[in-house]
Amino acid sequence: MYKSLFLIFTILSTISVFSQDTLELSLVWEKSLKSNLIGCVDEQQNTILFDGSEILKLNPQGDLLFHQSIKSLGIIKEIDARNPFKVLLFSENQQSINFVDNSLTLQNEVIDLSAFDVNNVISTSGSDQMDKCWVYNQDNSILKLIGKNEQQFQSISNLKKLVNLNSIDKIKEVNSILFLLDFSGKIVLLDMYGNLKSQFDFNPFTSASMDQSMIYLQQDQTLLIFNYIKNQVVGYIKTPSNATMIGKKGDFFFFTEKNKISKFTFSN
Repeated sequence: MYKSLFLIFTILSTISVFSQDTLELSLVWEKSLKSNLIGCVDEQQNTILFDGSEILKLNPQGDLLFHQSIKSLGIIKEIDARNPFKVLLFSENQQSINFVDNSLTLQNEVIDLSAFDVNNVISTSGSDQMDKCWVYNQDNSILKLIGKNEQQFQSISNLKKLVNLNSIDKIKEVNSILFLLDFSGKIVLLDMYGNLKSQFDFNPFTSASMDQSMIYLQQDQTLLIFNYIKNQVVGYIKTPSNATMIGKKGDFFFFTEKNKISKFTFSN
């Protein structure tokens, strides 16, 4: 196991515009809940939500499947449901990662992030690599790929400087690519070894969702659709007012806003 990851710099990718059509969305369903929501969508289009002191699971029709009280975990900042049988819950105030199964039962496995010599982790991501996850520590801008064993991890220090970002607000692994998101308008893509694949400049955005070829950037009430394989803006989607996109699966888009989650699809 390497003790550090190495960055190989490449030329900044050029973005071309393929289409500027603005698409409309139609509401499929919406559901009122208790509080402002943090959530994500799994591959089966179930939504996993942190609602106050509870974690909820809704099916693709918006019906409640499971709910569990998780007061002991504090405030959940991020949820990663890439593995529906081992859903990652990141608590920033407790600096810990916990896991629940597909019925939201809390598992015994707990990752105390201080064991990996980090104490100000602000974002995490599950990984396609078995039993590993990424953590980004704001102090000294450290990125680590960690596992169950405290002695087995990979690390990059001074990451912001290495990839020329003002801030790293969120990290997310998708399709074996690690996305570094700077909400001021930059996105950096790393491979699983920490090598720099590409870097893109946009206008500022508030949230982003990625799949095997596309980035969906939320900018005010518009989603910019960007193909990061072909380096093309392929279109725009008008979004609901005051809503934040938490995921896209197939032709469906999921948004949360104050006390509400909604599912949309393309208008006919």
